[in-house]
Amino acid sequence: MGILIRGPIGFPAMPKNSSTVRTWTGFGILFGLLLIIHVWSHIPDGKLHLFFLDIGQGDSALIVTPKGKQIMIDGGPDLSTLEQIGDRMSYFDRSLDLLILTHPHLDHLASFPAVLNRYDVDTFLLAGTNASNGRYKAILRDLADGKPKSMLAEPGTSLNLGEGISLDILWPPKSWYGKNVTNENNASVTLKLHYRGHTALFTGDDELPVEQALLASHINLKADILKVGHHGSDTSSSEKFLQAVDPDLAIISVGEGNLFHHPKQSVLDRLDRLGIPYKRTDLDGTIEIVWE
Repeated sequence: MGILIRGPIGFPAMPKNSSTVRTWTGFGILFGLLLIIHVWSHIPDGKLHLFFLDIGQGDSALIVTPKGKQIMIDGGPDLSTLEQIGDRMSYFDRSLDLLILTHPHLDHLASFPAVLNRYDVDTFLLAGTNASNGRYKAILRDLADGKPKSMLAEPGTSLNLGEGISLDILWPPKSWYGKNVTNENNASVTLKLHYRGHTALFTGDDELPVEQALLASHINLKADILKVGHHGSDTSSSEKFLQAVDPDLAIISVGEGNLFHHPKQSVLDRLDRLGIPYKRTDLDGTIEIVWE
C-alpha cells in the first residue's frame, strides 16, 4: 500500500505515486489549458461586438467595445442572462461599465439584482418611472446609496463612451421621471448606438405612440441594425417607422413557443414586404454583430 497524502478538507486522500495522482495531475493540466484558452479568447480584438442574447421571451443585449468595455442593455426574464454574459466575458472580469434598463418589466430586468450583486457596475441608466415590480424596487434600493452611479435618460443627450462610440438617448421625456405611466412599454429608454459609421437602434418595447412621436421629432432614425420593438408584437414596427429606420438587419428577441405568439405574422410580413432581412433569437440563438 502506498503512502497516503492528506488532501485539503473536502477532498479525498490520494495515494502517492499512484494512477490517482497522475489522473488528478492530468485534470489540473487540462483545467489550466482550458483556462488559458478561455482568457485568450476574451482578449479585446479591436472590434466592436453586439450580442443579442438568446434568453427566452425577453430582452438582453451585450455590447463589448474594441478595448473590452462592456455595456449591457436589459437583463432578460430570468437568471440565464448571467450565464450568457459570463460566456462572453473573461472569467476574471467582474466589471460592467454601463447597465441600461429600458423599462421595469420582468422580462427585461429579472437578472439585474443578481448582476448588481456579482459585478462592479460603474453606471446605471434608466428612465426612472414608477412601477410596482418588486425586483425593480430592489434595483432602486441598490441605487440609492450611489453605487453604481445612476443616470436618468434625457432625450437630446449623447453619451460619449470613448473609442469612437456614442449612445444617443431618444426617449422617453425626462419629465416622466418618478411618474406613473399608463403603459410602461411606452416609457422604454430608446437608444441609438454609433461606432465608426455603424449604427444600431435599440427600441425596448416601444409601441406605435412612441414610434409616431419619434417620427414627428424628425430625428434621424436610420440605422444599420434595428432591435425590433416589443418582441415583434403587432403593437409595434409600423410601416412608416420601419421605412424611416431602413435597417440592413432587424433583430427579434423572442422565446420559443411563447404564450404571446411573438413575433406576429403581420410584422414578419411587413419586414418581408419592405425587403428587411431579420433574425430571431428563438430560431437563430444568440446573434452576434461584429463591426471593424
